[in-house]
Order: sequence, then C-alpha cells, then structure tokens
Amino acid sequence: MSLINDIKNRQSQPTVAEARVDILTETTQIADLPPINSPATQLDELRGLLARYPEIAKQQPIRLQVAIKEKIDALCQQESITAETLLEALFTIAQAQGTLPNVVSRAQEQLRVRKEMGNLKSRITQLGNLLKHNQ
Repeated sequence: MSLINDIKNRQSQPTVAEARVDILTETTQIADLPPINSPATQLDELRGLLARYPEIAKQQPIRLQVAIKEKIDALCQQESITAETLLEALFTIAQAQGTLPNVVSRAQEQLRVRKEMGNLKSRITQLGNLLKHNQ
C-alpha cells in the first residue's frame, strides 16, 4: 500500500517551482496598436485587387509540332516567360498590327494538313488491326 500512498502524495505536491507570469493580465493600450483587419475584410480587399486584372481561362492542352514546341520552350526558358503568355502576346500584337487575317489563313492551312495526318494515322491503325486479326 505504500506505493499507492506515494502516488497520492506526488499528486498533491506542487510541480511548478515559481509562479507563472501571465502575459494576458498585463495592460496594453489599445490605441497604440495598429488597426487589424478581419480576415473577411482582407479577403474582400484581395478580391478587389484581383478584379482589376483580366480573367484567366483554365489551362488547355495544346498539341504542337515537335520542332516548333522545342523552339517555343527554348525561347520561353531564355526569356523567363510561359508559352501561354507568349501566345497571348502574339495574338494581341497580330490583332493590333492587322496581321491576324494572315495568321488565321496560315492556321487554316496547318489545320488542313493536321486533318490529313490524322486520317493517315487512322488508316494505318485500321490496317494494322486488320493484319493482326488475319494472322
């Protein structure tokens, strides 16, 4: 039973040697503190700042010719820009300089070539599958 008495005695003994200084009991002049905006107010302020900028669309995957992609990647890395911001700038400048119709014409030609490539790839796949089944 002495073990139980020892445990009871330890529980009744104080464990803190010195009295704790409570910071919250010290008086602070409220007028000296800078005004603190609530998180909701800060959120509204940040949203107001963001509203000044143009809205950005969600990222879309873009398929490019390998050689052109490599050149774009190298340019973007060299100039510390992204492919998206490069595309935005190119479009904006082409539109402002009146060269956008030429760019669209070139894009339509490239689209025609891509469709031909897609048709060829599809036919190759179909014939390959036909050969697999016939063997």
